[in-house]
Amino acid sequence: MALAWTRARSAAVHPIMGINNTEQLAENLGALGLVLPPDAIRRLESAVEFQLGFPGDFIAECEPSSFVFGDTATKVDGR
Repeated sequence: MALAWTRARSAAVHPIMGINNTEQLAENLGALGLVLPPDAIRRLESAVEFQLGFPGDFIAECEPSSFVFGDTATKVDGR
């Protein structure tokens, strides 16, 4: 669930998985097939107050995000 949630936030973010064996690898790769509906993402994010911290809060304040990422955001997230 956590890997699917991370992937839903941005195609530019790639979580680092801790894997000790092939079973864990297969389980983590299973997240590739899990697509969370928008309602599930909202429910997960509303469960706990979360502070992005630096650099996330800085990036969130930058509008448009091209200030931070250049035209990369449009190429990755399709914005």
